[in-house]
Amino acid sequence: MTETINKDMEEEPLQPLQAMKDLTARLADYFNGIQRVLEENERLRQVARALEASVGKGRVIDAKWKWAGAYWYLRWTCNYPVDAKDFCKKIVSLDLDIPAEYECSYESIRKICTLSFMDCDARRMDIVRVSKNDQGMFSQCREIALKLAEELGNSYLPQE
Repeated sequence: MTETINKDMEEEPLQPLQAMKDLTARLADYFNGIQRVLEENERLRQVARALEASVGKGRVIDAKWKWAGAYWYLRWTCNYPVDAKDFCKKIVSLDLDIPAEYECSYESIRKICTLSFMDCDARRMDIVRVSKNDQGMFSQCREIALKLAEELGNSYLPQE
């Protein structure tokens, strides 16, 4: 009997220790989640600033259809939605400080977003093969992608 009591007493301290380990692990997960949210919010602010600097009269996105270039670039570099409708919704949710005539709209980009080069990683644009019919649109989208890469900094530049 004494042996059983001693054995039980030895095991009891492990329960609070295990509880502390579990609590520590849950707190670490919680704080890691907060860190990820903060990092995502900072990325959203960076993208918003880059877009605001790129949209408007005399800037690289000076027509609604040119959002297709932003779609192409942000889809591949910032994990923006692949679906063009969802992309436009995300852009609208950024609440950008841009003139209304330059706002992103699905109707303005939907046909461009189906071009074959849109399925190629924009960071590897130098090796993308483009049909003659799409060459002009590719050049415009490439210009927009390079401008956004410049605005967002080196971490978002096309890979060599």
